Amino acid sequence: MPLNDDIQAALKTAMLAKDAIARDTLRMLKSELGAEEARQGRKLTEPEEVQILKRAVKSRRDSITSYREGGREDAAEQEELEIKVIENFLPKQERIF
Repeated sequence: MPLNDDIQAALKTAMLAKDAIARDTLRMLKSELGAEEARQGRKLTEPEEVQILKRAVKSRRDSITSYREGGREDAAEQEELEIKVIENFLPKQERIF
């Protein structure tokens, strides 16, 4: 099953469960994947999709560092929860710990 389909199924589950963090994170992932597909004018390959997810995790890790330096632990925790949602879609060997 393509990654976009997996994300859509998880989004539906998150919406039914009223899981706002998962819902918002999955919507963001769908948006990033769709934007990249539109930019390239074709469907993305699995390695390209994984690269986008890894970029999203890295961005959040950078944000966590900045938030903690600024004393914003609540925002850092939010980013950590989003990373957990994203990592569910990364292959095990691609997960960034």
